[in-house]
Amino acid sequence: ERLARTVVHRPWAFLTAGLVVLLAAAGVATGLDVTPGSISSIPGRSESIRGSELLRDQLGPGVAAPTQVVVDTGAPGGARSGYDRAAIVRLVNELAPDPEVRAVAYGRRKPYVDASGRHAKVVVVGLHDYGAPETQSLVQRIRRDLVPAAGFPAGTIVVAGGPPPQGVDFVARSYGAFPWLV
Repeated sequence: ERLARTVVHRPWAFLTAGLVVLLAAAGVATGLDVTPGSISSIPGRSESIRGSELLRDQLGPGVAAPTQVVVDTGAPGGARSGYDRAAIVRLVNELAPDPEVRAVAYGRRKPYVDASGRHAKVVVVGLHDYGAPETQSLVQRIRRDLVPAAGFPAGTIVVAGGPPPQGVDFVARSYGAFPWLV
């Protein structure tokens, strides 16, 4: 009761003090560096973490979480021949020499093209863990530069998915909503 009376008698003082505390806390939060999670951020030495580290050390950190570029040509057989197939080959030829790419996998049959031939998949294995800034930059380059430069026909849908693109999207949405989160 006493606290309530004090607050009612001095509302501006309490409002100001409360705002100062909230702004101080928000100021600290602006220094946060939001990144997509990765296995390296999990504490401890469990068997699954040791297995993941062995895979990473033997084959490279990007192997466990590649980027998958999926192409919907809109027509049966489009992923096996014609303009869409030519664009897929151009995309692969641009991806292969990229300094952040360890390997690119694609083909004309399963698992790279579905039974109808309408959908195709290009698997891009990066050199770094999926949460690394280099991998995020690769995903942005694929989306912004390499897919448009491949010259896919109008109506063809090309999207990048998998852990690296999900991480990029997570960070973008987190920073987009960051003021509201704080």
